[in-house]
Amino acid sequence: YLTSYSHWGYSDIDVVFGDMTRWIDTDEWNDYDIVTYGFGDQDKLYLRGQFTFHKNDPKVINQLWRHCKYLSEMDIRYSEKNASERKFESAEGCYSQAVIMRKDIKVKW
Repeated sequence: YLTSYSHWGYSDIDVVFGDMTRWIDTDEWNDYDIVTYGFGDQDKLYLRGQFTFHKNDPKVINQLWRHCKYLSEMDIRYSEKNASERKFESAEGCYSQAVIMRKDIKVKW
């Protein structure tokens, strides 16, 4: 379902998008693999949930989540045998670390 798109991303549910070309620079679309926007926490190094977008690269970028144990083992964590141990966790830190560890990924923080 992503094959016809150049990029994909995620954001907070309370973010309203319009004409994205008015506030995303051309170099962000073309020169970076991942771009993340933060509001008031730019001194922190992580991919923000407010808005992050990724170049649609099925072999590299789209596979980064597999290096995050939190995401790659979600089926195990939410199985019936682990039901009593379920708790809320955030994937931002885990996924950010998986991206940071890659030297071949160009990120605009």
